[in-house]
Amino acid sequence: MRILVLALLAIGCSQAEPTVQSPLPAPVVVRGAPVNAEAAPVGAGSPVLAATTTDPAEPTDAAAPSERRLLFFLNPNGRPCQLQQAILDQLGDGLGVPLEHVSVLEDANRPKLYQYGIRSLPNLILVDGAGAELHRFTPGIQAAETILAALD
Repeated sequence: MRILVLALLAIGCSQAEPTVQSPLPAPVVVRGAPVNAEAAPVGAGSPVLAATTTDPAEPTDAAAPSERRLLFFLNPNGRPCQLQQAILDQLGDGLGVPLEHVSVLEDANRPKLYQYGIRSLPNLILVDGAGAELHRFTPGIQAAETILAALD
């Protein structure tokens, strides 16, 4: 019996689980703290984001309003994303910042999804010129008043 248990353990331990390596972009700054994204074999191979802190005495570069942009993570075929798009269309130039659409259907956008840790749609994130996160909206459909208040 012991031999059978040892044999099963040896077989189970000798087969390493495959790891999923995904190309991730360089670290980004999220609300003043750099986030180092590293792929790790968790669940279905999703990356784990590890946050580190920075020295609060370090000066931070404030982005000029003209450099800010609103990232809109969406599935163009999803009804909630279509409703959010209609709200953004109504605001038009009233946003005061460029609107950048990031579709989850395009493989080229996958690194940006990992970079910002997008897990649900629709999702809006205000970023500066360098891509550092300035404000993250709660995932879901945002009212026009909520969006405008955050952009002021």
